[in-house]
Amino acid sequence: MTTTKVPSADELARAALQTEDNDERARVLAKLHAMGSHEVFSLAVEFVSSSVVAERRLGLDILAQLGFEEQRGTGRWPFYDSSLPLLRVCLAASEKEVVAAAAYAFLHLGVQDVLPDLIALTEHPDGGCREAVVCALGTSNDVAATDCLLRLMSDAEPSVRNWASFAVAQSGRDDALVRDALAASVRDADEEVRIEALLGLARRRDPRCVPALVDELSGDVLSSLAIEAAAAIGDPALSPLLERWMEAIDADDEFAPALVAALEATSIH
Repeated sequence: MTTTKVPSADELARAALQTEDNDERARVLAKLHAMGSHEVFSLAVEFVSSSVVAERRLGLDILAQLGFEEQRGTGRWPFYDSSLPLLRVCLAASEKEVVAAAAYAFLHLGVQDVLPDLIALTEHPDGGCREAVVCALGTSNDVAATDCLLRLMSDAEPSVRNWASFAVAQSGRDDALVRDALAASVRDADEEVRIEALLGLARRRDPRCVPALVDELSGDVLSSLAIEAAAAIGDPALSPLLERWMEAIDADDEFAPALVAALEATSIH
């Protein structure tokens, strides 16, 4: 009978550092997160204090979800209080990779204690850092966070605009500022930004989404979010376009149920 040696936290961390496969790195990180031990925490702190950017990034990625199984049961991250000062310092690091990793950590840990720090980073010159900040801010219902997201909906980087539009569209906030920002984004050059904005506007029953939805549904590619938006706004002007798509696809197509629901929503009773 043979036994399989369980790798130590240090061995797992070294494997994460050495691999160039992102999926493998994620699997190794998940094992470290699941360990949730003081040994892993100490190792992460050691890495965060390193002068090597890759090691600092790994340390931050470990702290981001360390002890997630305990968090599921208690609602509290077991190493949060000890990690917070380290993470906050890294938000002000000179290396963009470190800043982004620290910001992404708060996507999981919550932004309540670092909201001013993250808001300041919305002006960071690196698009990757701003994208990480947007993702973290998107978890907050704070008015100041949403105000920043509204501004970032017009960012120069498409990925930043996309995540900002997604977060605003999914938020429960519904006022003129939100609607106007979404209405402006339905004509964005980036398809993903347009669709997110369309859906957000449609869910708020704002008719300004209809002309852009007509354009989307008149194209050659069908989007599930466009169908969802059509169902949400329920405008009869969209019905002929939905019928065209219904005739173009097979009955067992994955889009068929959503199209049927959208047609029902846009039909005149």
